Amino acid sequence: MKKDNGAPLFMLITKIGHLLGYRSMKRMNTLETKPGQARILYSLRADGQLSQAELAKRSCITAPSMTVALKKMENIGLVEKALDSEDKRIVRINITEKGLEQVQRIDDAIQEMDQLICENMTAEERIIFRRLLLQVIANLGDNEGKEMYKMMREAHLDMHEHHTP
Repeated sequence: MKKDNGAPLFMLITKIGHLLGYRSMKRMNTLETKPGQARILYSLRADGQLSQAELAKRSCITAPSMTVALKKMENIGLVEKALDSEDKRIVRINITEKGLEQVQRIDDAIQEMDQLICENMTAEERIIFRRLLLQVIANLGDNEGKEMYKMMREAHLDMHEHHTP
């Protein structure tokens, strides 16, 4: 790491992004869950029964990709579909018990990643690190990025609010 001491922050953050992406994909593969499927499960756990359109918006997934993902997830028992009781044209998506168990496994993997990220940091350093990361996010959240950040926050960050380092 010594060779990175003089590197611009942008390059260091990019390197962190690549390392996190690699580690998280490796870990998610052990759980046999794709990131989009995880977002779907978190949205359903947080919001309960949703229509496919609502779920696609909350999960930041296109409608065609959502259709494919839900079919796969339904086949392995993570979600189930049911007709809306008031409007039979609307199909509601529910998370199953197996889906909730999968979310717990993902939560455990996220906690493992948090531990790895903050390894050798004191509790105070973790608090400062979190504050600095939130400041970087705020700095990058210009007018163009605010809507995207809001959607990401609703879909992704809210699922982790109970996991503070």
